Amino acid sequence: MNRFHRAGLALLSLLSACANYDFAQAELPDGSYDVPRLIADLEASGEDSLHDFTWLPLLHLSLTEFKASAYNFPKGYTLSRTQGYGPLFFLGSKDERVVGQKGEAIEQNDLDWFGWGVLYHDLDQRIETESGPRYYDRGQILLLWGWDHPLYVTGPAQAASRPAGQ
Repeated sequence: MNRFHRAGLALLSLLSACANYDFAQAELPDGSYDVPRLIADLEASGEDSLHDFTWLPLLHLSLTEFKASAYNFPKGYTLSRTQGYGPLFFLGSKDERVVGQKGEAIEQNDLDWFGWGVLYHDLDQRIETESGPRYYDRGQILLLWGWDHPLYVTGPAQAASRPAGQ
C-alpha cells in the first residue's frame, strides 16, 4: 500500500468520531432524554450545539445533536438523532424533537427509510396544536403504494392513550 493510501486511511480514522457531549449523561431509563438537563448543559457549554458523531465510511453514520432551534421554528431547542447504514445511507432513520424554552413538547418527527427512501419510507409526526395533538403518518412503498393519514386527538384521555410518535 503506498503512502497516500495509508495517509488517507489515517485521516478517515481521525474523522470517524467527533463529540463535545456524552448524551448518555442525560439519558433517562426509558431511553428518552432529560431535556431540562440538556438545555442547562448547552447553555453552560458556550457551544452552538451539543453533538456526538460517529461515521464509518460506507458502513454506518450516527449523529445525535441538541441545539437552539433554527429561525423557522418556534423559539426553543431541537434534539435530533440520525442513524444511517450501508453504502450512502441505504437504510436509516431520523428522529427529531422540537421543544420550547422550558422543555415542553412542540413537535416530533420520526422518519425511517430503506433503499434511499425509494423502496420504502415512513414519516410519523406529532404536532402540538391548540385543538390538541395532530398526528400525521405518511409513507410509500416502491413508489406504487402510499398512505397519508392526519388525525386530530381532541380529548386528554385520547391523547394519553395514543403512543408518542403515532
